[in-house]
Amino acid sequence: MEVKKNGVTIAQFTYDGDGKRVKSVIGGETTYFVGSYYEQKGSQVTKYYFAGTSRIAMRKYTIPQNMTAEYLLSDHLGSTSITTDANGAKVSEMRYKPWGEVRYAWTASLTTTPAYRLADYTLRQAQGNAFTGQYSYMDDPSTIGVTEGFGLMFYNARWYDPYLNHFTQPDTIVPDPYNPQDWDRYAYARNNPLKYTDPSGHSVDCAIGEQNCSAGKLVPSWWRGTKKHLYIDGYGYFETGHIKRGWDTAEYMFKKAEELGKAGGEILMSDNDHGFTITYTLSPNLSEDELPGVLYGIYTDFEYAYEEFQGDLISPDRLSSFAPEDLPSDHVGFWAYVNGLDKDEIPQLLMDSLGEVSVRTGFGAVGLGFVKNHEFLPMIDKAVCVGRLCAIQQVNIPWPTWLQIDLVPSGPNTWQK
Repeated sequence: MEVKKNGVTIAQFTYDGDGKRVKSVIGGETTYFVGSYYEQKGSQVTKYYFAGTSRIAMRKYTIPQNMTAEYLLSDHLGSTSITTDANGAKVSEMRYKPWGEVRYAWTASLTTTPAYRLADYTLRQAQGNAFTGQYSYMDDPSTIGVTEGFGLMFYNARWYDPYLNHFTQPDTIVPDPYNPQDWDRYAYARNNPLKYTDPSGHSVDCAIGEQNCSAGKLVPSWWRGTKKHLYIDGYGYFETGHIKRGWDTAEYMFKKAEELGKAGGEILMSDNDHGFTITYTLSPNLSEDELPGVLYGIYTDFEYAYEEFQGDLISPDRLSSFAPEDLPSDHVGFWAYVNGLDKDEIPQLLMDSLGEVSVRTGFGAVGLGFVKNHEFLPMIDKAVCVGRLCAIQQVNIPWPTWLQIDLVPSGPNTWQK
């Protein structure tokens, strides 16, 4: 890709087969990029360090030695705001207008060896990571009248102009057709830059620490409306209705436990459809650490009993009872509430942390009811071979450690029914 000004090429960019930038040539200087972690310009190398998705430090050196380290402090949007040296002394500060223009810039005099042009990476937005942590090619606000950049910021899939408050190319997708803001394919961050960011150039993310921001997440169509049967690579069968029910039930149980307080008392569990109910008793003086495991114990006991009730409602062979997706979906919903996720954040959890999600339809939507799943564990399809003969079987697998809940069993000091 070339950037031209008055018919003259001022910048060139090269991308790999996945659309990632790997090389730039600006002002005769060539820079090579390896993801977001490594850059090399001539004999000068810059390495970036991350905590999760936040860039927190960079180390810069000339080959083969002479190294400097700086720490990057960001605001709630992930924008580089303050930079310190290795000893914690502030060496630069930058503040932004809502759409990314610089409204305040300050830098200390640096005498580092090698000569470290801090402005390239923090103060000057030209060729540096600044607003929302994106790579930027703006002019240095401290050198008025001097042109170093070409007025755009690199947001991976597209380029962004902070003066126009819009992307310079239309989005190639409509992330959420149910959200009118996403139909403006040039809009940046759903026209709400104080709450959202758009690091991919395709869909918004919530600002760091933003509360009640699930509306900004990409919510796929299979999560909306009637229940859908899913298959997640590596984790098997799930169903959105059961997942949502798990979240709703957890919300009800925790609110009820809060009402009961330290005295404990009764929690009535009901299916709301067939009149199936069980009354449980919470023991008094449960600690906050014990409560999630205790309520999970009650919840799993009730859901298992309800599946048995469903099987007896018509016949023991009722296809919907103990279907492969039922109990693991209940678990995911309950876990999501316990760990502070909004209901509409669950799809992102499934897609980002477990595996590729596909929607199953028709008679093959689930495990056909021939295999029952009596565990609150995922059930996957597994090829089992004896010699040259192979067959697909459904088997349980454990949850990853982070997705587990320590169940507290029934007892006089925990819960009873």
